[in-house]
Amino acid sequence: MDYKNLIDPELRKSAHRYPFNKGVVIGGNIYQTAEWRFIKTPSEVEEKEIVLQGHNGLSFKTSVFTPKEAGNNIPALLYVHGGAFSYKAAGYQKKLALIYAKKTGCKVFFPHYH
Repeated sequence: MDYKNLIDPELRKSAHRYPFNKGVVIGGNIYQTAEWRFIKTPSEVEEKEIVLQGHNGLSFKTSVFTPKEAGNNIPALLYVHGGAFSYKAAGYQKKLALIYAKKTGCKVFFPHYH
């Protein structure tokens, strides 16, 4: 699905003002996808991936990081990474999400978008 047509017209105007080099963005996304896979999940945290339905039926993957010793009723944290709607999540952002889950006892939802 071509999600770019679903972007609000006001946001689309401002997004076009940023001078992105498509080659750099594509290369960066390839690197960041590979880097994400090399970040190991600590034994104290469970990692799973779910697919959520968004606006206008647009689906997107979301990583969920849950402390293994946590009960069912724990707080949740939504981690929204930066990336200017162009870049995928980086490995260091996964590390931060894992730290948040481990240290705070929260279930961390990490949507994958770019």
